[in-house]
Amino acid sequence: MSEKEREKYLKKEINYYFDVYHSFFLKIRKENKKLVGIVYNNALNMKGQLLKSAIAIRRAVLQTVDTSLIGIYTKMNMYNKMLAKQLSLPIAKRRKDIEQIREKANILEKQLTRLASNLSGFQNLTDLDIKWQNIKKALKDETAIEFIRFDYHNDTKWTDSTLYYALILRKGYKYPKAVFLFEQKELEKVLKQSNTGSDVGTIGQLYKSRGLEPFGLKPKDIEKSKLDSLIWQPFDKYLKGVKTVYISPTGLLHNIAFDAVPYGDSLLLSDRYSIVYTSTTARVAQKNKFGFSDIKNIALFGGIKYSANETELQNENQKYKKESNRAYYSSDKARGIEWTYLKGTKEEIDNIADLFGKKARKIKHTKYSGAQASEEAFKSLELNSHSILHIATHGFYFPEPEDKRKNKTAFNNDKVQYQYSDNALVRSGLLLAGGNHAWSGKKAYKGIEDGVLSAFETSHLNFFKTRLVVLSACQTGLGDVKGSEGVYGLKRAFKMCGVDYIIVSLWSVPDAETQEFMTRFYTNMFKLKDIKKAFDKTQKFMKNKYAGIPYKWAAFVLIN
Repeated sequence: MSEKEREKYLKKEINYYFDVYHSFFLKIRKENKKLVGIVYNNALNMKGQLLKSAIAIRRAVLQTVDTSLIGIYTKMNMYNKMLAKQLSLPIAKRRKDIEQIREKANILEKQLTRLASNLSGFQNLTDLDIKWQNIKKALKDETAIEFIRFDYHNDTKWTDSTLYYALILRKGYKYPKAVFLFEQKELEKVLKQSNTGSDVGTIGQLYKSRGLEPFGLKPKDIEKSKLDSLIWQPFDKYLKGVKTVYISPTGLLHNIAFDAVPYGDSLLLSDRYSIVYTSTTARVAQKNKFGFSDIKNIALFGGIKYSANETELQNENQKYKKESNRAYYSSDKARGIEWTYLKGTKEEIDNIADLFGKKARKIKHTKYSGAQASEEAFKSLELNSHSILHIATHGFYFPEPEDKRKNKTAFNNDKVQYQYSDNALVRSGLLLAGGNHAWSGKKAYKGIEDGVLSAFETSHLNFFKTRLVVLSACQTGLGDVKGSEGVYGLKRAFKMCGVDYIIVSLWSVPDAETQEFMTRFYTNMFKLKDIKKAFDKTQKFMKNKYAGIPYKWAAFVLIN
């Protein structure tokens, strides 16, 4: 099957049985303690299965010397790039054969899946052989927590309840522990208090604590956050003596900055634990570490000229002319709105470049700013992989439109673009040089990318040799949350590209504090020679400096 077909198949034919089994376990969990192991393995098997499969297929193709297989992959990508170009246009202006293009890409993907899955060693790329026992064996004085969610079936019918569980694993456990947390509607109610935006006040309201005084709140309004009692307190007793906790979120938990969640009356979770975010706790058993010695070079994007004109872009993009057949894309927040220059992003990449350029390090770095920081320049990095990609710019994400009937009409309006796409990867992206021209609804420059890089476009690139991507931009960790598959947005797109570690943000980050965070992060990385330790130390410094203002320090998360 193609990925789209697998997604439909899982939703209609497979998820049903897992949800029924988990509902069954909920009722008899005290009678048979062995069953929790099956529940944990179910979570490992199902979580991100489509993503793992897609990555495994691409990795298998890129490792093979079979020219026919590579040819199929290249042709499929060509059709997908054609689709990306068409999806940037109103329906009335698209090619008439867009569905035929989509079907051709679909057929090639199915063919590729069949051939790649027959290659020797393919099964080893899918992670499906990892069980909870493998994770237990890999743990030291640490804890792994696999969060799961499922629709509840009460023996006779489906209810309207979606339940969340924490599956807890430590080295000394005979079996994992299962702890019921909450119904999804309980967390939804808590999150509503920040639905008015992602500014300093609403973030402070969500992560408030009695022992701290969040910015914008009066003392009488400060009370203990309900986040702690919902998502952590129920199982905290199992974490005695533990300092490092690996967590694999699910559902709405992807939108939570765990480090900023209040702990007790005066602490935060990050004061008590070192939290390691993972797409699945199976990563604990893989020993996939990223240290200082893995860094060979870095590409830095910042100080981008979003208003770059056609002549400037043409002059800068001459070197990428052979790549000019790549797909165009544009998105829209509101026609006529332009993205402003971010002064802090230029200072940010200059500071980082200075750190890498010191004689004691001599790690090669390349800066892209002004009109140089074009979409062509970014996509050319496929051919010249860097250990780290650092992108300091504007990011965007639009939630799935509620009124789809109305939005279908909007597609035919030249003044509305892909804020309304039914593809979540189209509604998320980054702004690069010249992006304001397309964003304001003007006709695209001929032969030049439009400077709006969607997650959909990114997902078809090849960054399998890139270890870390730092998205120093707003809302890069957000996207549509789809069951066990997690978040569909930039995070997923870069995972599909083959990237191991990603730093993303959960809300709109302030320019000055972001520049401060990133400069300090790389400074710490050179000192500590360890990515995770550098990130934790940076976050701790920012947390202390901006105590009570999680908006300024807690947005960024490092994901393995």
